[in-house]
Formats: sequence, structure tokens, C-alpha cells
Amino acid sequence: MDEILDQAINARRNLRLQERIRESGHEFWELTGASPDLSHMEPGFLTNASKKKGRRWMSLFKQRAFYHVLGDELILLPTEKKEPPMAMGSFRKRLIQEEITG
Repeated sequence: MDEILDQAINARRNLRLQERIRESGHEFWELTGASPDLSHMEPGFLTNASKKKGRRWMSLFKQRAFYHVLGDELILLPTEKKEPPMAMGSFRKRLIQEEITG
């Protein structure tokens, strides 16, 4: 909710969210969300859960909003329904894959 959290607190919340998603039986993948200029980054998850479930989780973990992908469209959905959704453009164009070396 627009509050910068200590890294350890944020990591614990992310772990609890990950456990919640896993317990729900939904698939998920870890990813890092970032501003277009990469000046702000936050760890997160991509899941196949419904918007309703996502909204419930985000409310539980005190998050202001979450992203929804519809086709290739990235949409910012406020946790509180009183605020309108915001179209953010192509999801694929925002993807940056890290090269994994072994």
C-alpha cells in the first residue's frame, strides 16, 4: 500500500504468498516486475489464478494493485474495485529474460 518495506519483511510476505498460491493448487512462476526504465524492481509471481483470487490475495497481503494478462495485454488492476483498471500495453514487449549459465 505505497509503503516501502524492509527487504526481510518483503521476502517473508512473498514466501507466504508463494505458499498460499501453492496450497491453492494453481501454477506459478517467479518473476521480477519492473518499471519501464528498470529504476524500480520488485519480486513477484505469475500465476494462472483468477482475477477474483488475485484480488483476494493482494488484499490479504496489503498490496494496492496487481497485474492481469489478457491475451498479450498487461492490465493493472487495483485491489480495491473503486479504482479503474489501467491498460499497460503489450506483456510480451515487457519481458526480459535473464540468461542462465551453468
